[in-house]
Amino acid sequence: MTLETGLLDRGRSWIFQSRRLPPGPSRTIPPRDRGRRFLADTVFRQAGFTLVEVATAAVILSVGLLGMATIAMSIMRGTTYNAALTTATTLAEQKLEAIRRTGYAGLPDTDQTITEDYGALIGYSQYKRVVCVSTGQVPDGLKSVSVMVYWETDAHKVTLNTAVAR
Repeated sequence: MTLETGLLDRGRSWIFQSRRLPPGPSRTIPPRDRGRRFLADTVFRQAGFTLVEVATAAVILSVGLLGMATIAMSIMRGTTYNAALTTATTLAEQKLEAIRRTGYAGLPDTDQTITEDYGALIGYSQYKRVVCVSTGQVPDGLKSVSVMVYWETDAHKVTLNTAVAR
């Protein structure tokens, strides 16, 4: 009696099976083909991914990563703009507070514009501050003051207004 050993596919597990073969020429697999048949069965039944599946997954992954990088860059740009806006607002508020401290008498009696150009503000060389004092179109006893702060070569601007009374 001879034994034939092969693999059976049951779900995902391979189970070895041995069975007795009847003696003589009634075997279905010739002895010389047993090795080749076993090799062919294992090659074609291997679990794994095809090249198309791997390429598709790579494309989907790269599109997702590119989208995330774009979002990250947008967030960083927004953060930079908000930081510059906060700095410009602070510079304008500081100037308005200084003008309020000088009072009505410390302001010029005629319309006047004072410009602190780029590089003139110590520590804030990328900002320009313009102060406009107006006496013409306001009621008597009031002076209108506007403080404008520009940055990125006048691409962006913050304006704060106040009125100073006698």
